[in-house]
Amino acid sequence: APVAERGDRFLVLVALANAGGMVAYVPLLTLLLPAKVALVAGEARVEWLGAAALAGAIAASVANIAFGWASGRVGTRRIWAGAGLCLTLASYALVHAAATPAEIVASIVVYQVALNMLLSPIAAWAADRVPDRRKGLLGGLFGAAPPIAALAGVIATLPALAADWMQLTAVCAMMLVLIVPLLLSQPPAYADEPP
Repeated sequence: APVAERGDRFLVLVALANAGGMVAYVPLLTLLLPAKVALVAGEARVEWLGAAALAGAIAASVANIAFGWASGRVGTRRIWAGAGLCLTLASYALVHAAATPAEIVASIVVYQVALNMLLSPIAAWAADRVPDRRKGLLGGLFGAAPPIAALAGVIATLPALAADWMQLTAVCAMMLVLIVPLLLSQPPAYADEPP
């Protein structure tokens, strides 16, 4: 049945986009950012990495709530997620350009706001469109995200990608491959339609 097929496809696309969201932050925050802070901050790297983590976490928390609310009140989830994707990609350029510890912290705050403009609407979209009886399956599919994000970290740190701009570009490319199909999809019309 077309509705059932579209529902199954949407489940897979949401799960892939969720993995894309994890790819957007795991390699950067666990591998690439610590390396950049160590390069720029030297002996003070631990303190500055802590400052970036704290400021980023506060920005992420506020932005996640704000964009989840906004995507429900204004426009569609797709538009908010698409804008969040574009701004997240742009924020990677800011992280790359940051040349001092303070600039790195500021770039991470901007990045976290942009990232949560992407992540929050995707999570809400899944809640809107996936029927309760399929949410267990969706949760299982979401389990693919951590290994995909770990693989992205391996790819981004391959010896062939030695320059930090190459590493960031590789992460951005993987994000696009995983997230864009959801943004271009036609989701099921109603979450409670019979299978």
